[in-house]
This record gives sequence, C-alpha cells and structure tokens, in this order.
Amino acid sequence: MPQRARLSRRQFLKSGLAGSALTAVLFTTGSESHMNQCFAVEEENPEISKHLLMIDFAPESCGTDFIQDTYFTDDQLLKRELGKQYIGPFKRYLLGALYKGLNWTGLGGTLEEQFVRNNPHYAIASSALSEVTDHGQGVKHVMWQTVQKLKGDGTGVTPRIYPIQATENINLEQDENGNYILTASARTNSVIHALKFFTEQDIVNLSWQLGKIGITYPEMKRFGAYRKETAVESLRQLFDVCKTFPEKLFFAAAGNYGDDIREARKILADEWPPNVLIIGEWMREKDTRGTEYPRNNVYGADLYAENTGFWEGSSVSTAIISAIAAYLRSFRATHDEIKRKLLVEYSDTVRFVPEEKTNDSHVNSAQTASVFRLKKLLGARYVPEAA
Repeated sequence: MPQRARLSRRQFLKSGLAGSALTAVLFTTGSESHMNQCFAVEEENPEISKHLLMIDFAPESCGTDFIQDTYFTDDQLLKRELGKQYIGPFKRYLLGALYKGLNWTGLGGTLEEQFVRNNPHYAIASSALSEVTDHGQGVKHVMWQTVQKLKGDGTGVTPRIYPIQATENINLEQDENGNYILTASARTNSVIHALKFFTEQDIVNLSWQLGKIGITYPEMKRFGAYRKETAVESLRQLFDVCKTFPEKLFFAAAGNYGDDIREARKILADEWPPNVLIIGEWMREKDTRGTEYPRNNVYGADLYAENTGFWEGSSVSTAIISAIAAYLRSFRATHDEIKRKLLVEYSDTVRFVPEEKTNDSHVNSAQTASVFRLKKLLGARYVPEAA
C-alpha cells in the first residue's frame, strides 16, 4: 500500500474533529450491488488496458472518474460501520467549532482528547482515511506512468477498475493497557464474485491485502495481514481467490509494516498457487555498507521492485509490476513467460541478511531476493516466444 509519513496524534485529533467526513475505508472490500461496474476513463493503448484489472478502494473522495454517485458517501459508510457510535456531520461541525473557539483558553486540546477517548472509532477512522483516501487514484496513476516509460511515446494506460466498498468482521478491542485495536478482514467471497464479471482481464492488481488488517490507538500504528501471527490464514484467503481463477495472473502487495511471510511460505509450500506473485518494495539506495535489502523489513515476497519516481509502499511496486505484466501480455506472452521474465530476465538476484529474526534459524541466515530492474526491460527488445 502507498506508504505515508505518520501523522502526529494532534493532527489526527484535528482532522477528526474539523467537520470532515471520516470513514473506515481502510477496511473496504467488495460491493455486491455494483458487480458489473468497470471504469476505464482513458482508452490509450487498449491492447494493454484490456488485459489489466485493478481492484481497489473507493472512498467518496476518490473522484467522479473512479466511482459513481450510487456508491456510498464517506458519511454513509461511517454511519453503517459505526452504528450507535455514529455522530452526524452537524454535531461534528458544532464540536469542531466549539473546540476551535476554546483553543484560545487552552481548553480546546483537553476537550478534543476527551472526545477521542470517548469516541476512539473516529480517531482510528481518521487515520484510515488519511492513508487510503486517494489510494486507488495513486495506484492507477502509477500504472499509467509505468507504461508511459515503457512505450516512450507519451502515452500510458488506464486499467479496468473495480471499486470496492464493503466490510467484514470489524472489531474494536482493548489490550491489557487500555489501548484500542481496530481490526477488519476482507470479504473474500465478494472479491471472487466480482472477478466472475471480468472474463477478458487476466492480469489482476491487488494493491491491498486479503486477511485481517488493523490499526492501534493512540499509537496509530498500522499492521498488515501478512504479519507473522496471521500470515498463514491471510495467505490462504488470497489463495482461495487465485485458485478460483487459474486463468488469471494475480499480483498482490506484500505490505509495508514489517509483514514477514518467510515461515508461512514453508508451511504453505504445497498449497501455493502458480498464478500469484507477491510483490514487495526494494530500497532505492544502498545502505552505508553498500547493501541492498527489502524496505520496511518486509521479507518473503516473490519479487521486489524499486519505486523510483513514485510513492513509497508495496502498493506502488505491485502497480508497477502489474502494468509491466499487462504490457508483456499485449505481445501475447503467456503467464509462464511473463513470470520468468519478471523473476529472472529482468531481475537481479540480490543476497542480503535479514534484520528481523524468526523462529526458524534457517531463514535467519543470508537470503536472496529477486529484484526487478526496469533498466533491464528498457534495454531489451521484447520478442515473444514461438507458440
């Protein structure tokens, strides 16, 4: 997912109480009432775009070129998810005005913090919104720029887009220290149902994670679905989708928050489907020792990509690789050929020592990773293999 700088707690409080619409859109997956919606604003390079499907978040603020008016607004989503905890926009406006008016007395900040302690959902939702409000738009833009670099003629590509707005298993808990933890998981069946409507698109970009994801308060620390504790369960959900559509090639984001799937890979070795590649972000620059390594201690991905010139995060790396796969597919490359070119021909094998240790001493030793190098592809003249 595109990674942003962490906002301060004060910024979260301010953004959450200034009358702006908040929603837990970080946890949106699937919309069964709009299964036949597919948006492609631009028709540049249709021989590429016809292969590429992007499933991504669709909060209200994404813009009219990404969703339709029939989708839930931010406030409708907020009301649906929070239920009795919901506070309407008028009351939020009054509260925001009250806190602003009291700031000169020094009481505004105290009242804000009291409000957040009584309504932690809003603080968490504010953080979620700050992360994903333009997530889908950013992923789409990265794909366009990637194809523009490949073609060199000023044209890019806009994928077929399926926006998603539904949630499942949202749960707010408190740990032993009284801190709040909000978790949610993806609705796998809805994703499977949606994919049935896209028969032509066989390159699928998932710049988000199936499985349980969450955020803590007041730390505002996010955690991904592929962390050690939940990696096996979450990956099996991803595999269910991939196995349902063996004719499609999936590219899934590895995560940004220390997600580690090394042990899960060993456990799931016999279950791993051949039509999925998990993509992580690679550091743009070597460290002081001249060593390269995965960004944010995200280990165990199939392929890593540098995000030079783009946002940070595995969502961006996944978008880059998905766009390149669709580009290769336009030359009638097979899925096996695409995988081999991405993993071998256009990548370097880099050796590194993980900073994070696991319960398995075998995976704590020096490891290798496939790192995609765009310059290798740009320097090669692609020739499809004979049928």
